[in-house]
Amino acid sequence: DMPEHYFVKIFSVMFVGMTLFAVYFISDDISTYKDSYKKYKNGEYKQVEGYVRNFQIKQDEDLGSDDEEFDIGGTHFTVYAGEPWPYYYSPLDNGTGVINHDGQYVRVKYETHKNKLSGKERKYIMEIYLPVIVD
Repeated sequence: DMPEHYFVKIFSVMFVGMTLFAVYFISDDISTYKDSYKKYKNGEYKQVEGYVRNFQIKQDEDLGSDDEEFDIGGTHFTVYAGEPWPYYYSPLDNGTGVINHDGQYVRVKYETHKNKLSGKERKYIMEIYLPVIVD
């Protein structure tokens, strides 16, 4: 039999490790939010306007999630449904977002940086404008 204090020590070490891990990711998210907000307010973003083309929902093998992929004005975007970034565009479920089919005319403001989970460079949509066309 192992002494009871041995399990308490193991649990304590695991708890401290998980807490530090969580604090790292939360502080990284806050830092990303602050940087993105500052860039947005200072106009430090890219913009593209045009019709949505090649809209499709695909399975991402690396992350095990569904992606929405589409092109706007020749610029390719990949968006993860339900992505936990409240400051970037992400539909709650595939096909339910503001951009959801070919032929929509939109203007998008975005920034590009590496995704911390996949390590791939991605475009993160900061703002979507859909003009209202009245006949």
